[in-house]
Amino acid sequence: MIYNKHGNDIHWNSSPYPQAIQTLASLFKHHTISIITARPTQFRDVTVKWLEHHSVPYNNIVFIEDKLKECMKLQVEVMIDDGPHYAEEFAQMNMPVILYEQPYNRFVRHELVYRAMNWSEVKAHIDYLQKNSHAKSKPS
Repeated sequence: MIYNKHGNDIHWNSSPYPQAIQTLASLFKHHTISIITARPTQFRDVTVKWLEHHSVPYNNIVFIEDKLKECMKLQVEVMIDDGPHYAEEFAQMNMPVILYEQPYNRFVRHELVYRAMNWSEVKAHIDYLQKNSHAKSKPS
């Protein structure tokens, strides 16, 4: 499979989304950031190195197929993802989801799904959710 053969190159050579690192750095000051990915564990090293190379702040990283189960275990309060099935599962558990807009997830509709076209919108949604008690800050 092409992904298995070239996955390391694909992941290493990808660029962060505009404003992603700045937004995550801002959020990291007051929130716990857990990276929960369904990416195969064979790409663990390249993923961690990429995150370090781009100075992406996070508290923990988990490679697991069942993101919902891990989110529940870690008591994730807001999920940011682009996967339509993950967004639907999480929202059905009465948890807010910020769905990063992609052509393949446009059909997802739920009152707890907040769409974002960019990381500035992600931050605005988190601020809104926090003001409305859906997202809690880390203790000071």
